[in-house]
Amino acid sequence: MSGSNKGCWKCIEKNSLLELALYYNHLDIAENLITINACLSSISLCNAAKHGNFNRVMSIIESLKIEELLDPQNKYVKKSLCRAFISGNASLVELLLKEGIELDSSHVKCVVRHGDIDALMKLVEYLKHGNDWDPLHEKGNQANIGYCINDICLSCENELQFSRALYFAYRAEKLDMVEFLLKEGVKVTMDIFVAVLKDGPYTASANILQDLKDTNIWNPDSNCVSKAAEIAYRYHKCDLFELLIQKEVSFTMKNLPDVVSWGSNESITKVLQYLKHGFKWDPKSDYASQALKNALIKGMSDICILLVNEGVTLTMDIITDDRCWRTKETLKKVIEHLRELNKWNPKSDIALEALKRSYIRGENDISEQLLLERVTLRMSQLSAILHCGSKDSIIKAIHHLKDTGKWDVRVFYIDEISIFLVRKERYDVCDILIQEGVLIQMEELQHVVNCTSSNFIPKAIKHLKDTSKWYPKCDHASRALIKAYVAQKYDVCDLLIHEGVLLSMGDLSDIIQGSGKSVESVKRAISHLKDSKNWDPKFECMSTDLEKAYGFGKYNLCDLLIQEGVSLSMKNLPGVIASAESVSKAIQHLKNANNWDSDSCHAITALETTCEKHMFDVSNVLLCEGVSFTMKNILHVVLKKSTAPEEYLKETEFITQIIQHLKVNDAWDSSSEFVTQALENAFSLEKDAVVDILLKERISPTMKMLSGAVNRKSTEFVTKLVQIMKEANTWDPTSDLASDALKMAFMKQNHDVCNILIHEKVLLTMKILPGVVYCKSIEPLTKTIQLLKDSNLWDPSSVYAYVALKTVYEEIDADDKLICDITDLFFQEGVLLKMENLGICLGFYQSFTKVVHHLKEKGSWDPHSKSASYVLQLAYEYGMHDICDLLIQEGIFLLMENLLHIINKHWPSLKSVSKVIQHLKDKGNWYPQCESASVALQHAYENNKYDICDLLIQEGILPTMENLLHAIHRFSQSLQSVSKVVQHLKDKDNWDPQCEIASVVLQKAYMSRMYDVCDLLIQKGIPPRMENLPLVIDVHSQSLQPVSNVVQHLKDKDNWDPQCENASVALQKAYMRGMYDVCDLLIQEGIPPTMDNLLHVIYDLWPSRYSVSRVVQHLKDKGNWDPQCESASAALQKAYEKNEYDICDLLIQEGISLMMDNLLYILNVLNISWPSLQTVSNIIQHLKDTGNWNPHCESASVALQHVYLKGRFDVCDLLIHEGLMPTMEDLLHLVRDSWPSMKSVMKEGVSITIKSLLGYANE
Repeated sequence: MSGSNKGCWKCIEKNSLLELALYYNHLDIAENLITINACLSSISLCNAAKHGNFNRVMSIIESLKIEELLDPQNKYVKKSLCRAFISGNASLVELLLKEGIELDSSHVKCVVRHGDIDALMKLVEYLKHGNDWDPLHEKGNQANIGYCINDICLSCENELQFSRALYFAYRAEKLDMVEFLLKEGVKVTMDIFVAVLKDGPYTASANILQDLKDTNIWNPDSNCVSKAAEIAYRYHKCDLFELLIQKEVSFTMKNLPDVVSWGSNESITKVLQYLKHGFKWDPKSDYASQALKNALIKGMSDICILLVNEGVTLTMDIITDDRCWRTKETLKKVIEHLRELNKWNPKSDIALEALKRSYIRGENDISEQLLLERVTLRMSQLSAILHCGSKDSIIKAIHHLKDTGKWDVRVFYIDEISIFLVRKERYDVCDILIQEGVLIQMEELQHVVNCTSSNFIPKAIKHLKDTSKWYPKCDHASRALIKAYVAQKYDVCDLLIHEGVLLSMGDLSDIIQGSGKSVESVKRAISHLKDSKNWDPKFECMSTDLEKAYGFGKYNLCDLLIQEGVSLSMKNLPGVIASAESVSKAIQHLKNANNWDSDSCHAITALETTCEKHMFDVSNVLLCEGVSFTMKNILHVVLKKSTAPEEYLKETEFITQIIQHLKVNDAWDSSSEFVTQALENAFSLEKDAVVDILLKERISPTMKMLSGAVNRKSTEFVTKLVQIMKEANTWDPTSDLASDALKMAFMKQNHDVCNILIHEKVLLTMKILPGVVYCKSIEPLTKTIQLLKDSNLWDPSSVYAYVALKTVYEEIDADDKLICDITDLFFQEGVLLKMENLGICLGFYQSFTKVVHHLKEKGSWDPHSKSASYVLQLAYEYGMHDICDLLIQEGIFLLMENLLHIINKHWPSLKSVSKVIQHLKDKGNWYPQCESASVALQHAYENNKYDICDLLIQEGILPTMENLLHAIHRFSQSLQSVSKVVQHLKDKDNWDPQCEIASVVLQKAYMSRMYDVCDLLIQKGIPPRMENLPLVIDVHSQSLQPVSNVVQHLKDKDNWDPQCENASVALQKAYMRGMYDVCDLLIQEGIPPTMDNLLHVIYDLWPSRYSVSRVVQHLKDKGNWDPQCESASAALQKAYEKNEYDICDLLIQEGISLMMDNLLYILNVLNISWPSLQTVSNIIQHLKDTGNWNPHCESASVALQHVYLKGRFDVCDLLIHEGLMPTMEDLLHLVRDSWPSMKSVMKEGVSITIKSLLGYANE
């Protein structure tokens, strides 16, 4: 080794080499390493035992610590004994056992995997000698034989080490070990078979299968066999698959889709033959259709032909799955097959979705084929194509829409489509849409500005101007200007400003927050505000922005804002705290502005914040500037746990500094509640150095700290704390806090601390008893009860005695013997249980029998109580048949409500339900007509347990229409489930298709898109109603098919009434949801549109010009258009209120005009920012154009009064300029009706009103 590498020889390298030497039995190398101080460990023991080296193992044992050797958690020590058995060295085995290494059942698995039959026989002999051989009821930890294979969970109920050993023996085909283990009582199970079938060879599976049949355990109908079959065809184990079929494995149609997905042609053919031979073949089922779909996906044409020849049919759903057809020819064949079955519907949502997807993917041949099949595109589908399609696809889609007469530029919702295109910078698509007549809206402008390219922005503004959509004073224009400033696109800013867009002080705040450390954007924005005379450095947001600038270290921005007149105040100081530099600069600014006050509450708050955040350098800055510490600062320092030793050291030094500062200023108070709380926090956070500092300052500890000391499991610390509290006269062993600490010590199994507290005369109470149980030992419990007796505090009737006993059963992980011993102890000491306590030990048979005997002995046994029936119910639910038999022998019987709970909670088997019913009959408690029986049948329907339903109906429980109503919530498009319930109802003469419940059932089916179920229910006599229509539109907001189905059903049953209220409501909902194809359908079927439809559409949250124009067109087509009615005027008024100028223009063009009363209403609800001055001006201009402007009417005078009261003096000036005359009554209303909070506004309003009155007087 070179001199530079001498330091590289580390202990860990020597130890690793030593382990390798022992593992490969190089004893000479191992000796040399030991001589140079390589450390022996439990790993060394394990490696030496592998080769049966007796002398080396003995030397290692001598060097190991006894704690390490006997540590039950040390896997290497445990593994060394296993390797000793495998090596065959009996002396070595005896040596390790003599040293106290425990032998348990987990060694069996290891020996089976790596050893031979002799080692296994020797191990079993040792286990039997130590009474540890118990293959049926193992005492050790449970192990897992199962696997999870492609969502198939193979885990057995008895996860025993012995079963796992048997599994490894089968898998490795060690038949001698298999024979030996079976002979010694290890049981072969179906779960082991499944695991062997997955991992082992064919012969291993055949062997275990034969053993299962020989022991009469083989059950071809079990779930395990179904899982085995799934593994066989998924992993193409055809020989095993054939073997399972020969053994009469139960296949169902449910398995067929998986067989097709994972199996080979050979296995699929065999399953089909088996299903047909066993009369289980159902070509009409959903599973058969799914299997055919899977075959198409895999391209298995021969299997597809086979399934079609066997009667399997396709559905329209397959058209939307592009995996099923890759070419135009395949699609053509699929459609031809659907047409032969009369299932092809080119107008369905499914066909339209397929066409849309073909356009998106650019599959021109597929889209052409669908168009030839008369599938037509809709405007509502163009959105997705614009989002994802190529330019060529979009052009072709638009041309198709034009050719079919469905192109309508008004359908475009700019906030949904065009904004997306602009964000993605799809300007080519934008140009196409503009060429086709699509209008850009102001909402788009901010997204246009946000793009990387600025070339499209002038084009967008020009387009807005050309279409009269340019509103430079609206919010959208302001947001666009903000975006331009933040993005530093100053040419765009200049363009927008030139076009009339203005900034406000609130917009400047957004620019400051979004511009990062860039000062240029803020400087230009301030310049723009100055030019427009909107700059106000005293604006409320400016000081907050300056505060944030200091906090984020944007000092250049701070200098700019200060230079422009913005100033901080003391209330901004806590928000500045980010670093010592930021605080220093902020304080200097406050001093320059004569705003600095070191004694203010804001300065104190800032210091508290720095203490809490451990920003001690910032605290020192504040301290140097005259801010004083308080007693509360000590508490703030210890609130947070230190994450690093350096921080902890600074914390202790800072606390010392605070204490010295307080003492110098005569502000130190050792009795303050803040320092007491600080001591408690420091103690709970284990800040021992801080605790020592505070204790030296004679801070008295409290009893609250005792529980924290016990929780730390430090005997020395508890002793020290008790001594300090004694010296401070705060020790109170009789307090509840002391008792709680003792209880915690018992729960933590800290016996030394328990002894200390008992020695210090902490009062033992019954409250401690539940904590003692956690010791998992009978001795401390016995000792505690004796101490309670000696103190005359033992009360066996106390609730704590019962809680302790309950804790034993529910929370303590102990063996049955300990639980029985504790139960006996409590009963011997007089603890009494009642019948309601019977279920606490349900999981422990031996203890349960003791509880039953105790209750009978004490005269508390009542087999007729509800508690007794409930316990028997739980025993049935959890399959505890031995306890069930015991309880029945003791006279407990079930009630009908118990049957309800059993079926509801655990989906029981048919056998268990049958057993419960027989028990109810034997006890005379079977009442099939009661409510509980009906609800039990209901739960059986909901859980799709048809065998149980048949049993319950056979036993006399009658199905009702309510069963169908509740069950349809759970069936989820299952025609079979609904038909089963209907059949049961008809068989029992309870089918009533005309009742209200039947109508609700049909409604639920419509809302869940269960169209086949709807057809069935209507076929069975349930008539559709007009009430169904609005609710279906509510649920299916973008689909025509459900509405079309409802309309067709209503017409077929002669229940179609287009003039009823529900029809009008349905049309209204369709308009408000933008379902224009539905609107067309409903109007075509006779539902007339009304003027109220127009009003409600505008009342919607985000009305669009297209939706309004669509309603107007429909009203005109049907001759219902009345622009002079009240609804029309209200619609135009609402459009003005919402600033929807394009909708206003449309309505005015169509002949709707406002009146002076509408102006009064709009001005009555105005506030400080709405409506804008431009909106009011537009309304006045409209009133003038229509000849309805009358500034001298009463409505005009009242409108002026409202505007004065709301403080909108800009609107006042406009109204007066347009001819409204102020009067003395306006002055009277302003003084009399203004709120007290608006005194300043009232004063300004009075001044303006008087000036206006004087101006008219002079004229």
